[in-house]
Amino acid sequence: MFNQLLVLDLLAVFFCLLLLSITLFMLLLAPPQSHRASYSPAYVVLILGTLLGSCLLVMACHWLTIYLSLTLLSLASALLIGSQKTPRSAEASLKYMLYSMTTTAVMLWGMAYFYGFTGTLALIHPSLELSLQTVPGYIVLTSLLLCCSGVLLVVAAVPYHFWVPDVYQGASAAAVAYLSTVPKLASVAVLLRLFHQLLPQLGPVLQEHAQHGMAILALLTITVGNAAALLKNNLQRLMAYGSIAQGGLLMAGIAASPSSQVGVLYYSAVYGVMGLAVWVGIKILQHLTNGVHLQDFAGLGKQFPVLGSGITLVVLSLIGLPPTAGFTGKLLLFTALWEHMQRTGSLLFVALLVASLLSTVFSLYYYLKLPYVLFCKAAQTPTATPSINQADRIILWCLSALLLVGFFAASSLLEMLGSWLN
Repeated sequence: MFNQLLVLDLLAVFFCLLLLSITLFMLLLAPPQSHRASYSPAYVVLILGTLLGSCLLVMACHWLTIYLSLTLLSLASALLIGSQKTPRSAEASLKYMLYSMTTTAVMLWGMAYFYGFTGTLALIHPSLELSLQTVPGYIVLTSLLLCCSGVLLVVAAVPYHFWVPDVYQGASAAAVAYLSTVPKLASVAVLLRLFHQLLPQLGPVLQEHAQHGMAILALLTITVGNAAALLKNNLQRLMAYGSIAQGGLLMAGIAASPSSQVGVLYYSAVYGVMGLAVWVGIKILQHLTNGVHLQDFAGLGKQFPVLGSGITLVVLSLIGLPPTAGFTGKLLLFTALWEHMQRTGSLLFVALLVASLLSTVFSLYYYLKLPYVLFCKAAQTPTATPSINQADRIILWCLSALLLVGFFAASSLLEMLGSWLN
């Protein structure tokens, strides 16, 4: 398609449908500005611009289209972050833009090396392995790392994660609900394409080294995300670091390719639902209290038990506890890591599996802070009872119900996904 610049294969179809579904839920939410009855046209354009960049990124099979898609995605995302027009959102937008510009410049540097080695920027080319035979492996892997800088920034992999806490705190909860899911999932799709289509052309040695490199990045990302989240009481910053750790789990699954493909796809869909749902819950909580710290939401679970129950269910899924789809998704990823470890005997994957398991234990502490505050803490000062937007309430419960369906119907869903891919 388009002279081999874009491809609409099963991977692209899966992620495009997932991104479109998330966008539909996003547009059904109440607008961030409480005084508006609907989204402004400019806000909708930014959401659709982010969606367009993400879908093009999912279909990209050429480094040039990956670069252009990331540029469109980053521009729309930066404007969406600053759409609140407050000093904090403007600062967050500027920080994101600066990080994005830096990583895309580094990406161009890597693309120049890749083109110099191979004579092409296509991800699939018959002469790739032959043209790289005379190039030292560490140089090839370095150029690939540079090429992936922009993608790793969107995934929020360490050391490309520094923008996440400030942006998640500065942007509106509605904007973060979208930016924490759609762009990240599009970048996961790119990494999957690289590991399933590009790396097998480079030979088994380079492929193994690339898997080890991804495993190291995943290990660092999981560790940093969980360690930082343990210390946070600002809800948005806590969820920001939790999102970093979740991205690390997806990267761990990608590192265990190809046996983990179904698990990564399933957990990607689950993460899309969880990520959107938790920020819808935060949006509602902030509408009720105008608070940002955990203690600001004390007692709201007792005052709004249906809301508190929905948020608790989403949090349980983020941790990976039954009966939620998060448990099934993490189980699939852990199983893939275990099988890869047994097949290769790599100590690095032993460490990655241990870190992934420990991340679930640590996340019990910081994620359960929110339900604890909602139900077990008394409100500090009684306030008037504001109304909850009906659309937000319905969407939160629809997403929560999907997490239950993803657990109880997991075998049927996995069978459908496996047969569709094969």
